[in-house]
Amino acid sequence: MKMLTDDETIEALSDLLYERLNELDSYKFKSGFVNGEIFAYKFCLVMSELDKIPKNARFASNAPKYYIEFSETKEKLLERTIHEIVGKLRNLLTYPREEGYFMGERTAYVECLELLERWEKAAEYGLDFDIEKVFPLT
Repeated sequence: MKMLTDDETIEALSDLLYERLNELDSYKFKSGFVNGEIFAYKFCLVMSELDKIPKNARFASNAPKYYIEFSETKEKLLERTIHEIVGKLRNLLTYPREEGYFMGERTAYVECLELLERWEKAAEYGLDFDIEKVFPLT
């Protein structure tokens, strides 16, 4: 598995969040599970400040450049994102798995963590464990 740089991780996370939100937004009927996913993806988007990046922005060298002023360095932003998601998941472990909304949240956060796990500095910032074992989805 190729490890990602700060920029690549931010781009991949942004793409994942917007892709999932667009997909879930197209559902006519939104179950508790889907609403939980939507909440979690939106939380990640805003908390990581990726909502500042236009939806179709690309980071490739030949793409138009978007100069986004984050409140902190990209490394700090990714570190904070990991810690916030881990905290949310720890809290969600106290809720029953049968509750659709909370399982939707948990599923979305785990997906985001699995992407962040590919960041080259993830282990340095506490993402050095088996996500599926610590935060099981089944």
